Amino acid sequence: MASANNARAKLNQHFISGWIEIFAAPKALLAHVEWSLERALDCKLQLTWSAQPLTPGSFQTRLRFSAPTGRAGEIATALAGWNYLRFDVCEMGGRDSDGARYLGTPSLGLHHATVGKNGDVLISENQIGAILESCYKRGLDFEEEFAKALGVEWEAELAPYRQGQESMRWLHATG
Repeated sequence: MASANNARAKLNQHFISGWIEIFAAPKALLAHVEWSLERALDCKLQLTWSAQPLTPGSFQTRLRFSAPTGRAGEIATALAGWNYLRFDVCEMGGRDSDGARYLGTPSLGLHHATVGKNGDVLISENQIGAILESCYKRGLDFEEEFAKALGVEWEAELAPYRQGQESMRWLHATG
């Protein structure tokens, strides 16, 4: 009975598509990163890693995935546990949900943003209120706080790693 309920629950899940770009991972962590991704995606992977010229001794890879809504958060959390990685994990919005984007760097940590169906970062009314309140109460700079909410620092740090990746191969995982 339990397995029938599990099968029914899987059929009722909404699957989304997304991608993982690991821009820089030290060689010593490659197997650990793959195991973390396999656990988060619940499938066996064989990633193709290529040398990352911007960070000698590091490697890069890309992966597209199809998984239940919310899986990008699990993936990003698993990757963020390895402090030396630079990565981008994105989950495209489904018919009933917005998407999510997670950017991670060793110096800045993990950034999360909600993204709309067209890929724009969405800042909610509550986030805007919190930004305004913290700027007013703590004298923080309004533009800097909005830039943080948008992930501007993370994007700037990852931008050089994005260049030249067009030739990298996409691998597909479903699970």
